[in-house]
Formats: sequence, C-alpha cells, structure tokens
Amino acid sequence: MAATDIAICNLALSYVGDYNITSLSDDDAPSQQCALWYDIARKLTLSSLDWNFARVRGILLAHEDEPPKGEWYYRYIRPTACLKLRFIENLGGLRLPHHPFVIEGDSILTDIEDAIAVYTADISTTTKFPVEFEQTLAVVLASRLAYPLTKKRTLAVELEEIANLYSWRMGAMNMNEEIPNEPPEASYISGRQ
Repeated sequence: MAATDIAICNLALSYVGDYNITSLSDDDAPSQQCALWYDIARKLTLSSLDWNFARVRGILLAHEDEPPKGEWYYRYIRPTACLKLRFIENLGGLRLPHHPFVIEGDSILTDIEDAIAVYTADISTTTKFPVEFEQTLAVVLASRLAYPLTKKRTLAVELEEIANLYSWRMGAMNMNEEIPNEPPEASYISGRQ
C-alpha cells in the first residue's frame, strides 16, 4: 500500500512518463499538476463507487428550515463529510432500495422520520485507503495529468479508458467484501413445497 499522497502521485506519474516528485509544493510541472488535480481525483474516485472503507452510517439531524410543503415531510442537515449519499434507512435499519430522497443545498429531503444516512465520506487519510482504491485513484489521477504534462491527447484518452476499467474491476473486488443481509422470507413463501 502507498502510505502517502506523494506515493500515489508518483504511481500516477509512472503511467504518464518518467516523472517523480518529492513534494506537492515544488516548483516543477509534475508537482504543480499533482497539487492541482490530486484532491479532485480523490473525490471523484471516492464518489464513483460505494467504497466499503469510506462508507459511513449516521443519524441525520433535523434542519432548521421546514421541508417544501406538499413535496417532502422531513428536511435534514447534510453531513459535512458526505461526498455521495447512497441511501436512507429508518431507525429499524430498513433499507428500501428506491426510497426517494433529494439533496438540496445543505439539506437532505425525504419522507423518512428519524432517518439514517448511508454515504461515502470524504476520506483523505491515505493510510485508510485499501490497495484497490489506491490503484484506481492513481489511474484516475494519471488520466488528469497526462495532457498537461505530455500534450498527448491520445494518452489522456487511453488513461481515462483504463481508469474506467479499473473502477469496474476494483468496484467488483470491493463488493466481494460484503454479503447483503436479505430480509427473511414470509412464512407463506418458505412453507411452499
């Protein structure tokens, strides 16, 4: 595992060419481009999948403003670390697959009372990144660095395609770390012969 943002940047730069940096604040083009794109690429990569290491579940706090009349029953405060709201549960842990919600500014609007949000948090501590995330982030970052550093559009496009493949592959690896809790079957279904 790469333990630092510099190591991830150097991994990304290895896809682009023979570049290596020691700091994001150096005055050379690779350092400046990494400083410009690293945080954006990290947030894009986090938002792209429901990464297990970045998944957070928390009770939502009521917003001081009322929800829009006739549209939603409840308005909650969007957690500050929430990059991507995945779904809403109730206090009993019931996750409805398509329970409606909408994000509006700093609010989450829904019809669930005492709602619990399940979301992807803005994790920046690199020691928490699993290797699958590091690899995906490095390729996404490389796709953003390729054109500014090499002026080769084809390389940027190829790296974007590789980044998309990595997202799918690493997302599958990420999903293999969980077994969903299926609701119990009704007695009339389980009693069938």
